[in-house]
Amino acid sequence: MKALVLTAGLGRRMQPLSKNQHKTLLEIAPGHTILGRIVESLVAVGIDDIVVVTGYRADEVEEYLRTH
Repeated sequence: MKALVLTAGLGRRMQPLSKNQHKTLLEIAPGHTILGRIVESLVAVGIDDIVVVTGYRADEVEEYLRTH
């Protein structure tokens, strides 16, 4: 199965929390980010092809995905 995760956008509604980092990289529990939980959940249900659409602060999202 395939999944498409949309992460593009400024995250204005999440400010001031998203002022210094991408909105999907905000911690929602110790050691867990929004994006991390999304990817973990997709993998847990058998999704093996995940495409992440980036835009704003794409380098942060790409680095997170490479290292996690």
